[in-house]
Amino acid sequence: MQERLFKPFGMTRTSMIWQRRFENDFANGYDEYGRSLGPQRRTRVDAAGSMQTTRYDFARFMRGVMQGKGLSMNSREKMLSAQVYIFSKRQFPTLMPVNAEENSGIRLSYGLGWGPYWTPYDEAFFKEGRDEGWRNYSVCFDPEKPAIVIMDER
Repeated sequence: MQERLFKPFGMTRTSMIWQRRFENDFANGYDEYGRSLGPQRRTRVDAAGSMQTTRYDFARFMRGVMQGKGLSMNSREKMLSAQVYIFSKRQFPTLMPVNAEENSGIRLSYGLGWGPYWTPYDEAFFKEGRDEGWRNYSVCFDPEKPAIVIMDER
């Protein structure tokens, strides 16, 4: 990831594991009672959520994906095309069969790591994440239109 993603996009404050250089400069999450959770010093890579990054670095990455930099057209197309449609009311539904038709109009789905959907303004794609004390969300309007990255500690 360092060679193929972080370096090419100029993500100098991003790593999949905790780095000593982060020790004096990190964001802090909080639990539901407002107690500090401290830094997340992960020592093992977890593709589903161990990345340590900054808003600035993640915004650089999002801009690169929007512009297709470092990606073949085929890879970008697969990442941002519907692979699985989301028909449930929640992203991670129960195992009970649920069919929520309200998502049909926007073609809400998942591509390869990204969630494409349609808005009144154009096609868009999102990426979200959460962990104890954290909620992250980003949305990009394609191609090369406005984007927003929200990283919130709770």
